[in-house]
Amino acid sequence: MIEMANKILVKVDYPMIDQEFELFIPINKTIARILLLVQKAILEINVDSIPVDKKVALYIKETGEKLPMTNIVKNTNIKQGDTLVIL
Repeated sequence: MIEMANKILVKVDYPMIDQEFELFIPINKTIARILLLVQKAILEINVDSIPVDKKVALYIKETGEKLPMTNIVKNTNIKQGDTLVIL
């Protein structure tokens, strides 16, 4: 796996648009900020237009754990290679 000092590589599953992406996410940002950045990145690389929805949450797919929006990534259970789900 590729790892950078301040970022981790994760998969992001976005069932609303039936797509999955691999992205590096910074470990020193809040989950709320990561969710916003991921949605914006998906908008840029996806042909279809999707709304940036503030009512969605980010979950760890393997455990079903809902990630608190105010937590910083490095203080969560997210690990290199995890799949995160936007619901």
